[in-house]
Amino acid sequence: MQRLLWQAERFQNQEFALAGAKYIVRRKIKGHISLLSQYKKSKGIPHFESVQKMLKALLKRVERTQKVDRLRGIEGLASRTYFSVLGHVLSEPWEFSGRKRHPSPDPVNAILSYGYAFLEREVRACLLTAGLDVRIGVLHSTNNRKDSFVYDVMDIFRQDIIDRFVLKLLNRHMIGPEDFDISERGCFLSKEANKKWVELYETYMTTELSRLGNITPRKWIQRETQAFMSYLKSLDETVVTTECANIS
Repeated sequence: MQRLLWQAERFQNQEFALAGAKYIVRRKIKGHISLLSQYKKSKGIPHFESVQKMLKALLKRVERTQKVDRLRGIEGLASRTYFSVLGHVLSEPWEFSGRKRHPSPDPVNAILSYGYAFLEREVRACLLTAGLDVRIGVLHSTNNRKDSFVYDVMDIFRQDIIDRFVLKLLNRHMIGPEDFDISERGCFLSKEANKKWVELYETYMTTELSRLGNITPRKWIQRETQAFMSYLKSLDETVVTTECANIS
């Protein structure tokens, strides 16, 4: 209960929310840059230098921004820039021209959305275990219709955990075009492929990875979520000092 009260109070503080939102967007853009830089070595990514320059410029804008709604705009532009070239990271026969959903029109969008749904469960479990209210966020707008804090924390992990996993499955042909059903309702994994996904996902999430410091992706999500919460707690002193200065 004490942690819920702390969250409800602090997350409504504009200075506190801005600092937390900057942390999230900063991590997400760094994830974009890191993934594309790694694949630049093996894939020909057109206009890579200009894309990297744009993402780094947006990263600098994060530090100068003083409004959360402007941060959302920066995050959106960074994501569009990243997804505009992600198709060049894929091997044949996969094609990807940009992020589309509700419904997903093609296999790549479908499997990304599916992966993010699984990530949502991982993050939600971490936050609930920590005794936090998943509805009160710092970056995504808070309302009674969505779990804003889950989406906030997910943004830290999308590229480092799910996108890398999806690219591995597709580029190594562990999932193929025959594993998808496409109709007027959209594109979805078939029932048999869904079972395959679950097995591959669980193996991935429980395998120690050197790029994550020799821990599993699941434990890394838990560790980095705790690190984010520690960062937010460290903001308390700054926020309280500012509030006292304003009162005086």
